[in-house]
Amino acid sequence: MHLLSSWPEIKNSTHRIKNFYLRSIGLIIASTDYTDIKLLLRHIFTVCLYETDGSNSYKQPTKCEISKMYLKQRIATHIVELNDEFLNPREDDDKEPSEDYTDIIAETPNTSIFLEFKLIFENVKYEAEHDDEGDHDNMQFNPIIAKKLLNFCKLIPTWSALMVPIFKYGNITETSSTSESLFNDLKTNVFKHKSFPLRIDQFLKIHVNSIIGSMNIIGSTLGASKSEIQYDNYLMDKKDEEVENEQSYNSCINMNTYDWFAHNIEENDDNANEFYLEAKTNDDNVNEFNLEPEKNDENANEFSLEIEKNDSFEDWRGLGKPITTKNVSCLVTNDLNNVPNNLITDIENHYIVNETVGKSEKKTKSNKKSNYLEKDPTVLFYNDRSKTKSVILGILKNGNISDLKPVNIEGFSYTVTNTCAFDSLVHLICSSYVDSTQYSTYIDQEISHDFFELVSSASRDGINAQTYRKRVVILSKIMCTLRTWTEYPGGLRNFDCSCTMAFMTRNLFSNYFSLVTVRKCLNCSFTKKRKLVTILVKLPTENLDFLNDALSSMFLQNHKTCQNCEIGIIEQVNDYGKQIFIEPYVTHTAGQNTNKDLDISIMLHEIPKTITVQQKLYNLRGMIIFIPPASKKHQAVGHYITYCWRDATNKWEKYDDLSTSPRIVRPTTIANNCQILVYTI
Repeated sequence: MHLLSSWPEIKNSTHRIKNFYLRSIGLIIASTDYTDIKLLLRHIFTVCLYETDGSNSYKQPTKCEISKMYLKQRIATHIVELNDEFLNPREDDDKEPSEDYTDIIAETPNTSIFLEFKLIFENVKYEAEHDDEGDHDNMQFNPIIAKKLLNFCKLIPTWSALMVPIFKYGNITETSSTSESLFNDLKTNVFKHKSFPLRIDQFLKIHVNSIIGSMNIIGSTLGASKSEIQYDNYLMDKKDEEVENEQSYNSCINMNTYDWFAHNIEENDDNANEFYLEAKTNDDNVNEFNLEPEKNDENANEFSLEIEKNDSFEDWRGLGKPITTKNVSCLVTNDLNNVPNNLITDIENHYIVNETVGKSEKKTKSNKKSNYLEKDPTVLFYNDRSKTKSVILGILKNGNISDLKPVNIEGFSYTVTNTCAFDSLVHLICSSYVDSTQYSTYIDQEISHDFFELVSSASRDGINAQTYRKRVVILSKIMCTLRTWTEYPGGLRNFDCSCTMAFMTRNLFSNYFSLVTVRKCLNCSFTKKRKLVTILVKLPTENLDFLNDALSSMFLQNHKTCQNCEIGIIEQVNDYGKQIFIEPYVTHTAGQNTNKDLDISIMLHEIPKTITVQQKLYNLRGMIIFIPPASKKHQAVGHYITYCWRDATNKWEKYDDLSTSPRIVRPTTIANNCQILVYTI
């Protein structure tokens, strides 16, 4: 991918066109199916060679538009669809989609892969010259990229995963860091003092000798005495026991050096002398393995290991630098000279010993950085014509941040502060817009609503100056009712937007309800309608295990008598909206502490991913939580943040308008003071 991104045609293009082409070619890199690779090349060539896209004279999408949408759908979902007859008119009808590379070679032994790719290129080029009648320009039009990609495909078995199913070995490579590190070592160390250019036979001789030398160093480090080999086997046996029995796993952690020697003495009586330990109680020169049992201690079987300070061994990976040893009193230690360094490293990678507590804790893994081979659902929604580098689903900054400038509207300068309630809803609805095609279609149909227009434009063009301008317009209309604005000399007006999440939600979605209930009398036609923007759900427990049941039981038919005519029976009809805002809470019993908060606290992975009401399926989009202020004063203001469940990536993301970017969080994160849960179609 680094080589592809260095092409001038891709490097000098706009941010979003570069992202589109690199992710499209990334699909080829990750593909293991020859038919799928040909299909992807046909789509990429179509996008590169057609000058127009959109709709033709018959109001039908052009081939370029279809190819572009196909590639975007593949980038967003990674779902493979090979039954594309529209873009494969010259493929044989009898060819099976599961046909692999080996079958093709058997049928056409004189046809190379590159000739097939070249035929696809020529066919698409001919079609582009005679069937190009879209209604607007193609922003991705670039024939040079198509030609370079065609030439690059001459070596496609070397840079893609095409050969993985043939060799029955290997995985889809996502990084070249290992090979780059080895090449850097070869260049800076092995050939550091060699004069170039070299003959190929000399190059191979030097390279092979360096590999043999490295293997000899490794062999001398790892192939030591019998005790090391037996200790290695002992660790392997313990590892097998860990998988079979959890109890054995715990005992393996608590294993000390004495247990290992005792085990080997029992198993190998003939070789017991190899493990003979001579302890001198009154000698100043204590032997290397001096094990002193601790008397009057509950852990009498555990011993402390002491090693001479000057005893160390050479680490070939550190260019001959000795490893300094530590005298650590812990259950897992690296102070064993008889233990190979690779075994010590393996142990250290799995456990860290907390010296103050004495408990072993697992190391936390750092989050893996995203790359062009991963899914990107935002590609379906952003505007291709936009030249902005704004990150889709970025952070809408809080109005309290000093970097934001006032917004000029009709001769007045406006600023807004404490906008976290509004920003949290924007982040949540934007992620819902991107992850749900049905919900995005619904928002686009209601684009006349100011808030939905902000969400749609922010999802397509990113967070930009127009987004902040629209925020001021929307909030000024809402906060005017509370009279929380202050006017300063020079035409500057500031709106304090601190409010509850329920207030902000009900004002932004005043015409878009979560639930509409209609109660109608069958006798006198008396009708009563109730519209709910948010639904208060009382939970029987302090978790969300019964959320679906509690929501469904709230609006069941009760067949009450009509209060108007006192004869007829009331019939209730429930109509749920496209989005459901749920305010969960738990009640206090007499035995509970009355100071306890009504809001629930829950781990993210315990939140139900779907709910079903009236045979309609709703998917979880996220939640908004409240961080209370540190001060107890009446003027103190808290803060709202959002946790979004990204269905496309199966990850939780944290959106805080006081930070600079979204952050991936663990599913075990505890969300305190849950205010609103959001489910959409």
